[in-house]
Amino acid sequence: YLDVPVNVPIDIGGVKVYYFHTNFPSFLRYSRQLKIACKKMVTDFDIIHITSFWNYPGIPAAKEATKAGIPYVVSTRGTLIPGALSRKLWKKWLYLHLVDYRIMKKASAIHFTTRLEMESTKWLKRLRIPNFIIPNGLNFDEFNEPPSKKEAKKKFGFPIGNFLISYLGRLDPRKGLDVFIRAFRKIANIYPHVNLVIAGPDYGYKSKLRDIVSSLELQNKVTFIDYISPKERNIFLSATDLFVLPAYEGENFGNAAVEAMAAGVPVLISENVGICDAVREDGAGLVVPVDEDAIANALIEMLSNPERLKELGKAAYESARKRYDIRIVAKLMATAYEDILTGRRSPELQWEG
Repeated sequence: YLDVPVNVPIDIGGVKVYYFHTNFPSFLRYSRQLKIACKKMVTDFDIIHITSFWNYPGIPAAKEATKAGIPYVVSTRGTLIPGALSRKLWKKWLYLHLVDYRIMKKASAIHFTTRLEMESTKWLKRLRIPNFIIPNGLNFDEFNEPPSKKEAKKKFGFPIGNFLISYLGRLDPRKGLDVFIRAFRKIANIYPHVNLVIAGPDYGYKSKLRDIVSSLELQNKVTFIDYISPKERNIFLSATDLFVLPAYEGENFGNAAVEAMAAGVPVLISENVGICDAVREDGAGLVVPVDEDAIANALIEMLSNPERLKELGKAAYESARKRYDIRIVAKLMATAYEDILTGRRSPELQWEG
């Protein structure tokens, strides 16, 4: 549990926030106090924003908002794209049709984070609910005073003179790391000064990845790190020369790639990552299919031209701040709320339906 007061308002940056105790943490996150609060307080609000899927909090919020005639918006945040639904498929489809489908059916709007996420959930169009696109936001304060690359590499014990390719995120089959490691093998001898670091919590896939590394005799070129704390993340990214996210279907946005871009690191991502269009448009890196040869060719293209790589890193830095600054995203969300309340359709939100 979080070490915070429950059932009482807390001031966080001038915003009144409530935390509620969950009575059954392992079962849908049911909270009796949350249910009571929704019933008691729903009319205090002009609009409700539900960001909860596969658990209880969205149920009383939608129920009480509907009863009171308060409009509400639902953020799916990648939960309904095919790659995400495929995990625990039957449980999710059962819950979706019994609970969340009904919640979305009565929503005033559905929020997507990228065009790719919207296109991947076209089956929702039969609900005939208006939808809009606003990306995830990032607080850039922690990226404003990064350590030098030399200091950052020294902190983690990386070879200071070597080129570092990194991945930071869950070690999950959907991330495409198996294909990337095989692609990396194809260029490892061409660029002996290049190392690969794979960092993140194990979701039952690390042993498989280690086996691939061993079978390709890359033990001296590939390093695994179990966990990077939020405080160390900026240092880790400062040590990185190229960030990769070669995900299969199911990566609706790509938060880790945006964080790398915020640190001025160029990215190599798959066409299945939600921000791929922005990366292409802004020249923040390269976008490839999840294919060994395509990835290997992209690596050669980037590694063979250090000057262009610097340009990509600069473009990545500027792209992140232009598109994903939390202040910009917050203003867009406020515009979305106004659109829902007034019936207006602001073009920057790419409304459909």
